Amino acid sequence: MRARRTLFLGMTIAAMLGASALPPVTVTGGAAYATENSPAPPVGQDNTPADDSPSASKPGPLPLISPISYSAQCPAAPLPPHVQRLCAEAAAQMEALHAAAARLPNRRDIRMGITDADDRTALAAELYTPLIEGEHSTAGSAQSTGAQGVTVTLLARPDAAETLLRLLRNPDVLALRRLLLADMAQSLALAPQIAGEYAAAESPARGGRTSLTPGSGGTWYVAKVTPPGELEQHPPAPIMPDAGHEAARQQAQARADNLAAEITACLSALDALRLSPEGWLTSAEALPTLENAAAALPRSAAVQLLLAEAQLQAGMPQRSILSCSAALDLAPALARGRYIRSLAHWRLQQMGLAEDDLSAALNTTDETFLRTPDRVRLLRARGALRMLRNNAEGMCSDLTAACALGDCEGLAAARNQQLCTGQPAGDASPAPEVPSPAASPANTSGKVAP
Repeated sequence: MRARRTLFLGMTIAAMLGASALPPVTVTGGAAYATENSPAPPVGQDNTPADDSPSASKPGPLPLISPISYSAQCPAAPLPPHVQRLCAEAAAQMEALHAAAARLPNRRDIRMGITDADDRTALAAELYTPLIEGEHSTAGSAQSTGAQGVTVTLLARPDAAETLLRLLRNPDVLALRRLLLADMAQSLALAPQIAGEYAAAESPARGGRTSLTPGSGGTWYVAKVTPPGELEQHPPAPIMPDAGHEAARQQAQARADNLAAEITACLSALDALRLSPEGWLTSAEALPTLENAAAALPRSAAVQLLLAEAQLQAGMPQRSILSCSAALDLAPALARGRYIRSLAHWRLQQMGLAEDDLSAALNTTDETFLRTPDRVRLLRARGALRMLRNNAEGMCSDLTAACALGDCEGLAAARNQQLCTGQPAGDASPAPEVPSPAASPANTSGKVAP
């Protein structure tokens, strides 16, 4: 009897959250463990109806201008060849994305859903695939002192129309990509200062002093004293470099290498940011790449959050909590950081901490990170948590609020189990009259994981 009650409770939670919401979170046992054995909705219900629903403004393929090519050089010189090449690639990609953002179709869904210029640039990064065609040097070979140039070609994705619909229903994707592009722009802004330090350190004359390298300013050498009668001459003795000059040169080289590492981290994180059908923004396979990116770019909240998602999928909830906390220290209004941390607490059966994070995320005032789809996701997750904590009133309140925002699947599932039936008359409609999940504009796939 107890096992049947556990299974019933787990199936109810799975219906409220969505079929694939709980496996990353509740595989550790307890009441929610039964969700793994609960029936999943049909595949067609997860994907096709949301994209083909009448509310979607998708009359046909998304008309994107393609290809879009842009060539650029690093905005600063001189720099070591590998740094100059990465700098040029990042600059060319940024300029190409700005050009693509300016040429996006004048569609109603884009105008209403993407209002900020930076968001349009992030949208262009999602709708196009960058292709690095090659590099050239404006003065001789790539190893010469000439500035290196890189050409980036943007190719429109064949599934651009479907991608646009998913992005409009998952604003976290654009928010994180926007943060990553801002991190890369910040690294590029440091390039002129680093190039100036590098040029000063590599200059043969520093501070008005002439370099004492043999052969400069005339032919000379330092020879040992030879006894009378001996004709042997010794080669010039080595001249010790100026200690201050050498320290400055090493520091400039280190800063240039750090710049290259930061740009590489941004480019790697941009590649790792991919929305999965289950709602994750990255995959466990990207964990090594994101670990290196987080080490090279510790000031990036977006990289820390992507690392947290990869760690949670790889079965590292405690490390995921630490990465989420680091991301929230850098961006306190990052609601998804609290959401992912709540899932990690849930995995560790720390239900109270998980609910606290969800409540804090719902109380955020930053609309950039908390639009309607995010709020629905958080409300349904907190409703499931409150059910586990025997808070029926709070659960019904969250599911009713989610239904008011257009997602009534959780409330319908609860009413089918004879729960949440004591609502006011306006909300107490029978279960068959509740809108189906497929017709809900706030539900992309019927899943709420992430």
